[in-house]
Amino acid sequence: MDQGSQQILLFDGAEGTVEPSPERFTQVDSLARDLSAGKYYVSTAEELPYRCMEGRPSNSAVPAPMSAGATLGVYIADELTVREFTSVDISIEGGFKNVINDLHSQNLPVGAHDDDTHSSPQDCGCGVFDNLPRIYGMITRKPDVVKKYVEIILGAGVVGAELEQRILRNASQRTQFSYGADIYNVIKNIDTVHSETLHGDNREAVLVFNWRDGQVLSAAAVAGVYSDLQVFSVDVWSIIKACEKSSKDPRNIGPMIIGMMYFNVAASLVLAGPATRLVVVK
Repeated sequence: MDQGSQQILLFDGAEGTVEPSPERFTQVDSLARDLSAGKYYVSTAEELPYRCMEGRPSNSAVPAPMSAGATLGVYIADELTVREFTSVDISIEGGFKNVINDLHSQNLPVGAHDDDTHSSPQDCGCGVFDNLPRIYGMITRKPDVVKKYVEIILGAGVVGAELEQRILRNASQRTQFSYGADIYNVIKNIDTVHSETLHGDNREAVLVFNWRDGQVLSAAAVAGVYSDLQVFSVDVWSIIKACEKSSKDPRNIGPMIIGMMYFNVAASLVLAGPATRLVVVK
C-alpha cells in the first residue's frame, strides 16, 4: 500500500501473536494512514528512549521517546556490535548495570516497565524483557528478514557485510539468558529510574518507526479515535541520540545504531503478527 511518499507494509515474516483480526482491517488501515501522515504525535523535551515500544496504557503521562525494552535496548545494541559495556562472559544483568551507571553518570534518563497482567513470577510483563531468547534467536534464524526491515527503516545498503556477520556472531554467542523479572529487578528500585506499570492486554495493530525529531506518539490521542487499537512505536531519532550519548568512541556510533535497530526489528518480529501494518514516519 503506497501512501504518497510513505509506504504502509504488511509485516511479513513476523511470528508474534499480537495482530489485528480481519474484521478490523479497514479500521487498522485508516489508523496506519493517519500515522503515515504524522497524526497523533506530540512534542517532547526528552531525547533518550526510556519508555518501551508497547502501546498499552500506563500510569505515566509523560511523553517520552520509545524503543524496544527502553534503556535495555542500549545495552543490547552494545552487546551485538562494539561491546564497550559487556563481553561474552558478562551476564545480561551485569552489562545492563554498566549501561545504567554510565547513563546516570551523564545525568541521562533510564527507564523500563512491568505490567499488571503477567502471571509467571519469572516474568516482569514487558514483552521484550520476557522474550530475549526468542529475540536473539530471531536475529540468527531470520537474518535476511531482519536485515530487510532494518534497511527499509534506515536506508538501502546501510548494513555492511562485516557488521552483519559481527551482529550474527555476537547474537549467537549469547547462550545464557536471564528471566525478565531478574532483569527488571536491576532497574526497578533505583530512585531516579522512570519505571511504569502497563495495564491490560496488548492490542497493537500497527508498528511505526518514527524519524521526526522531538516528536513522539501519543497513545491517548490514538485511543481517542481508535479506542480498540494500539500501536507499537519506535522513535528512530531517539535511538540515534542514545547511541551518540552512550558510545565512548565516535567510530562506534554507527554500528551501535544499526545494532539497536536490529534489536528493535527482531523484537517486533517476535511480538507482532504478520497482519500488523508497518509504517515509517519521516
